[in-house]
Amino acid sequence: MIHKFNQKKGFIALTPEDEDDLWALRRVVEQGDLLTTYTTRSIKKQGEYIRPDKGERIPVRITLEVEKTRIDSGLSRLRVFGRIFDASDESVKKGSHHSLLITPDKKIELQKHKFSNLHLNILKDAYISEQSFLIIAVDRREAAVARVKGTHLKILTNIESHAAGKAYQEGTATQTYYQKILEALKNSVREGETIYIVGPGTTKNALANVIKEVDKKMGSKIMVVEGVDVAGEDGARMALKSPHLQELLKGSKLIKVSSLVKDILLRISKNDDRVAIGLDEVSKASDSGAIEYLLVSDKAFEEERVEERLVQILNKVESSRGQIYLIDSSTEVGLQVSALSGVVALLRFAVSTRASNIQPK
Repeated sequence: MIHKFNQKKGFIALTPEDEDDLWALRRVVEQGDLLTTYTTRSIKKQGEYIRPDKGERIPVRITLEVEKTRIDSGLSRLRVFGRIFDASDESVKKGSHHSLLITPDKKIELQKHKFSNLHLNILKDAYISEQSFLIIAVDRREAAVARVKGTHLKILTNIESHAAGKAYQEGTATQTYYQKILEALKNSVREGETIYIVGPGTTKNALANVIKEVDKKMGSKIMVVEGVDVAGEDGARMALKSPHLQELLKGSKLIKVSSLVKDILLRISKNDDRVAIGLDEVSKASDSGAIEYLLVSDKAFEEERVEERLVQILNKVESSRGQIYLIDSSTEVGLQVSALSGVVALLRFAVSTRASNIQPK
């Protein structure tokens, strides 16, 4: 979400909404930039008769002169290191080293000397990313609410009915359970999001009718998806493999990535050299401008030393008009990419990168 942008002055104010946005920031925020956001600081009261405690945490606006950035915890947090350039509280010492943690929904301001064409392309791609949607995987005992955006799935909440046996089938237990799910939805759903409901039996149909009755103001589209016989977190993940849901999501990034993974496995089975697997092979292919599609699992970021190399590779792929997909390893396609070393590319033309035949796990 971009709040303000002045290219001539090198200024942008924005709020990242998901992991892909954090990765975009990782590639845009550079050494020497000024990054401003709010954090909290503990202020301890002083006095002879005041009991020692942890102090009161107050919001402080800090501007950091960036020295280093690093993706943290599987793409879900961006950590920015640097020196404090300015602060709204006098107790914060200017010039001291500090780190800021940037997460989805945290607003920041960024001041650069200049936005390059690469920076502009990265920000543009992040801004026009596709709409998210919700999955509710429900049966009569449990429900999970998850959000899917791009190739990322995030479990938002888990709800248990605490009811069993025939007494569950009707009465207050059912109504209380549905009310818990409705409250979770009210706190989670974004305007315009479609809600897909899956699960065994008829509970999903009954829940869909309840949501439709109370969701008139929000205007969300409610759809029941057949073919998923599991509820809870596992059901939300299995829903992404459902042929019915995949048909409904045709043209989405998730389905595009699934198709690319199938193409990768097919080329490997045929010993087609237009595939690069692993950091070394992908790096050589990016030097040649051969990469058409690059798939990177969040598992690839578990080693800090790999991150900067991946940044350089992605920038080269972007410059040669290749398409990049960052993939959540908790999904089926993410697991497949992780099994292929976490970094794999489809090539426009064969490049001499293969030291040996590498087979998928």
